[in-house]
Amino acid sequence: DGCSVGAGTRLSGSIIGSGVTIGERCRIDHGVVLGAGVRIGAGNVLTAGMRIFPGVELPDGAVAF
Repeated sequence: DGCSVGAGTRLSGSIIGSGVTIGERCRIDHGVVLGAGVRIGAGNVLTAGMRIFPGVELPDGAVAF
């Protein structure tokens, strides 16, 4: 519900809460969980097992594992 995903972003087997915004050129791998209202800036790479709590905002390029 109410999610948006930027161009060039790849999602694979993850759980995305309502109202999540994911920027361009991100990679969200299998097993990642994004809580409601999370905002992920462009160019982030979230790998298996990462959990982002509701309402957290990650700036562009903050995470790249």
